[in-house]
Amino acid sequence: DGLKFNGDTAAANALDDYEEGSWTPVIHQGLTSPTYTSTNGFYTKIGRIVFFSLRFHATGTNNNDGVIITGLPFSSHSGSGTESGAVFNYSGNISGNSLPTPKMHIGGNTSQIDFYSNDGNRWTGDEGNGISGRTLHIHGQYIV
Repeated sequence: DGLKFNGDTAAANALDDYEEGSWTPVIHQGLTSPTYTSTNGFYTKIGRIVFFSLRFHATGTNNNDGVIITGLPFSSHSGSGTESGAVFNYSGNISGNSLPTPKMHIGGNTSQIDFYSNDGNRWTGDEGNGISGRTLHIHGQYIV
């Protein structure tokens, strides 16, 4: 049944899944013909929650497609209210001085991270300083 705490005997409450590993983040949109000089992704899955971090540096041609990073290690849960997100550990190198930092969203039943502006529109690869030649440091969590 897994690990149970405080005398609980219900199988539904047992911690029955723990996993650590690595994954490879990929820019799916926002950068044309990306070339990666460093790419790292790590995760820890505890029960239904996945905690992840990524760091990568890619060059290519910035474009006006909404930025999407793919390759999350598990697909997210598709239930209502289970959407999740991520944040930048450091974002000054992409935002520029006049733009707010993009927000990141992990929707239901997906293994990707979508970038959005504060107004709800897609944040594109050519906004701010662009994403080409920038090192992205991101961490987040989601429900599977």
